[in-house]
Amino acid sequence: MNKYKKLLSNTAAMTVGQFSSKILSFLLIPLYTSILSTEEYGIYDIIVTTVTLLTPFLTLVISEAILRFAIDNDYDNRYVLTIGVTLVVLGSGVLILLSPIFSFVGSIAKYRIWIVIFFFVMNLHTVLIQFLKGINKVMQYSIMGVISTMTTLSLNIYFLVIRNYGIVGYLLATTMSHLLVSLIIIIHNKLWTYVVNPLSIPRNVYKDMLRFSVPMIPNSISWWVSDSSDKYVILWFLSSAEVGLYSIAYKIPTLLTMVMSLFVSAFQISIFDEFKKEDGSNFFKTVYTSVMMALLVAASMLIFASKYLAVVLYKNSFYSAWMVGCILIFAFVFNSLSSLIGTIYTATKKTSVLFYSTLAAACVNIALNIILIPCYGLYGAAFATLVSYVCVWLIRALLAKKQMEKGFIDRNSLIIMVLIAFQIVIELSSLEYKMFLSFVIVLLVIAAAYKKLRNSILYDKITTIIERRK
Repeated sequence: MNKYKKLLSNTAAMTVGQFSSKILSFLLIPLYTSILSTEEYGIYDIIVTTVTLLTPFLTLVISEAILRFAIDNDYDNRYVLTIGVTLVVLGSGVLILLSPIFSFVGSIAKYRIWIVIFFFVMNLHTVLIQFLKGINKVMQYSIMGVISTMTTLSLNIYFLVIRNYGIVGYLLATTMSHLLVSLIIIIHNKLWTYVVNPLSIPRNVYKDMLRFSVPMIPNSISWWVSDSSDKYVILWFLSSAEVGLYSIAYKIPTLLTMVMSLFVSAFQISIFDEFKKEDGSNFFKTVYTSVMMALLVAASMLIFASKYLAVVLYKNSFYSAWMVGCILIFAFVFNSLSSLIGTIYTATKKTSVLFYSTLAAACVNIALNIILIPCYGLYGAAFATLVSYVCVWLIRALLAKKQMEKGFIDRNSLIIMVLIAFQIVIELSSLEYKMFLSFVIVLLVIAAAYKKLRNSILYDKITTIIERRK
């Protein structure tokens, strides 16, 4: 299959399954903001953030190795899956022993058992989903996404609306949905036949997989620092209610990452196949340029629409979160571009490069959070996130020039980025004609991106595929 056609096909399949579940989480925001208080939502987000922090330490980021090694025909998939499940079980056992520590964290003390449960079901689900992608069962992966959507919706309505369980209902709905989908995957694929005695697996398989995944632990922790450490600083200097407000501010920006995560999932499969080929470098650069233009246009449009979306999505005291969200939208553009460039290093198994770039950004993020949050509150946290994501993007883009024939930073892209930064300033100002000025910038961004995209090889490839199907 043509490499561009395969990429589009995989992306479409991923979209069918995952877009429905991700768009559901977006559409459920009015439900959460009308039933949960800012404090309750903040507590839930701290629980999720804590599990995210613990996952790299307790699973050794084995889910990334599962995808990479399941694709590689040199390894027995029974060994690959067994190692993944074993590390999740062992990690959960260690967390049970550590759980009394959470009793000293006031806001989540009484939810410590939920941290253990959430950790297990989330990571088991991740391992199984990664394995499905690795063995090229992309369509089944998509169907599981649809099932996840249906169960999440039903359980949220039952526990939050009918039973009125509050934050516990939210936790129940999330964990039960993950667990149900995992059971379906296991039963449908008879995955118990893939599981062997962990002690019978050759040591070299453990060694190879861990050599790939362990260097990604610092990278994952550093990403956590860039993504989530600000919530702990907000909790320290402000309150759990402010954490809830800031967490909601992330929701509109996640529209970008929602779509981008689908594409990166599909692109990982393609880049593993194509990167070693003669024109692999051109393939990556072509895709990257096209995706960057699409992200910048989407960001500009979302910034313009944020306050209107907030009217529909954010209930009660959550409405003001849209202003902080404008800064985060721009930040998530660089987050997405960094993830895309990161596939170069996973494809070449040079995962240590990911660590150094993310560590630098994490240090910047923590320093700025401590300095800015006491003075500027949530705006300081959002600006710190933006600067840290720009740092990791710049570092990865500059280092990747050694792997590519051409660089990732060009004049046209920088001009568009400056326009979007100016748009954010306008949106947060009290100018009388700011809506008009913001809309003009959207048009300028679209025009500049279209001009750049017209010169892309991918534009011609997509056009050719569409014409053939007609």
